[in-house]
Amino acid sequence: MSIHLDGHRRSYVDLFRKICADAGLTPLLLRSWKAGAEERAPLLVLMIEESFVGFVMTVLRRAVRGRPTTGLLFGGAGLVNGSGIKADVKRWGLRVLTKVPYVTVLAITPFEIVPGLEELADDWIYDPQLWDLGAVRPVSSPLADDVRRVAAGRTVVTALGRQSVEKGFDRFTAVWTSNAELRSRCLFVSAGDIQPDLQAPAEAFVEAGGYVVDRFITDDELMSLYGASDMVWALYAPAYDQSSGVFGRALQWGRPAVVRRGSQIHDLARYLETPVVDAPWDDDAGIVDAILSPVDQPAGESGAPDGLKSRTLEILGRHVLAGATPSPDQPAPIAPQPAGRG
Repeated sequence: MSIHLDGHRRSYVDLFRKICADAGLTPLLLRSWKAGAEERAPLLVLMIEESFVGFVMTVLRRAVRGRPTTGLLFGGAGLVNGSGIKADVKRWGLRVLTKVPYVTVLAITPFEIVPGLEELADDWIYDPQLWDLGAVRPVSSPLADDVRRVAAGRTVVTALGRQSVEKGFDRFTAVWTSNAELRSRCLFVSAGDIQPDLQAPAEAFVEAGGYVVDRFITDDELMSLYGASDMVWALYAPAYDQSSGVFGRALQWGRPAVVRRGSQIHDLARYLETPVVDAPWDDDAGIVDAILSPVDQPAGESGAPDGLKSRTLEILGRHVLAGATPSPDQPAPIAPQPAGRG
């Protein structure tokens, strides 16, 4: 199976390149699972869930040859709490893999906030998008300037990246079109490709005065929009209960995220003691009330809480190497998975 780097996947892979280098690794970008299985050096696989079968087949082929492989598990809460045969098989498979020599599974969610996750992973790290920016600086762009102009002093609530049902775009548009007071006090902004079957609600959203940019948003535009926003939308569907780079970047910019009450993101925010706007999933009036109410505590200085980066680098360095140090001509590779994380 080929490796794809669509959307913002390339920048995420580049981020892991730097992280691995900081942890003492020199990653090599691979193009297929077959190449990963044959690679002799320690291997880091991004996003186990996007090809669970491919991951299992690859790590087992490598393990019998004594070649260390580390995989990152993104949807820990969804997998722990999931039902059905597919979820049962994945849980069983991960429990087995955590006992196989030369195989390491790392969650990107603290075990403390997802009871049972410790049975499916050997250890955990913080999602790098919670801490990767360092000291954030204002970024300008014509798009962000136009958002500020249209907002005209109203609170800017922005949904960033690929827009889909999983990312709560249907709730985002329904809340906007249903409440005149919200529209008078806020400007809702959608910036990113919109799923084709959501064009009808997107059109209604625009007709009601919502701001839409239905295209790929560059990294510079994304950063400028975080700076232009007062709140960031991360109220995702229950079926999409996993880590969120949007939430992580909002945290680093000191912008409260609108999150689904009881979600993994909500639990992580409480664990990190960062303010969020927690809202119900299926109650438009409740979402409006949450957005229009003051945040429980003001967003602090921008930047991630202390210790997130150091823990991540320490855990990655310990497990990715797994006792095997790559030679200078055989660097540790990184294997990104097909695009799917918006």
